[in-house]
Amino acid sequence: MNSNLISRQVEEYISFKKALGYQIKIESQELRRFSAYIVSIGYEG
Repeated sequence: MNSNLISRQVEEYISFKKALGYQIKIESQELRRFSAYIVSIGYEG
């Protein structure tokens, strides 16, 4: 999986949930951390 793809998908998901009215501050921070971790280890799944 391309590192830009996972980051973009996370941001799109966060935007989608916020547009639905969800307040996902903690969850969005965790998703961004997870995305950064995936990129840092070079996962290509």
